[in-house]
Amino acid sequence: VNKALQSGGLSLEQIDLIELHEAFAAQVLANFIELGLTEKDHDRVNVNGSCIAIGHPLGCTGARILTTLLYEMRRRNVRYG
Repeated sequence: VNKALQSGGLSLEQIDLIELHEAFAAQVLANFIELGLTEKDHDRVNVNGSCIAIGHPLGCTGARILTTLLYEMRRRNVRYG
């Protein structure tokens, strides 16, 4: 994530919505710690649920995450996700 942000000349604070792969609760905690996310970021992380909430689509997790993010970005009219 940090390498992609650096490559794009962006910071995590500029990202409007964040979709994390969260098949397990511990994975979410690790991502929050690694990225420096806090409780104030909950309103922009996995806003429609995730694998824990909506199920794990075997073999197409990335497609599900990206599609969910794109639809929510369009709905909220935001630029970065």
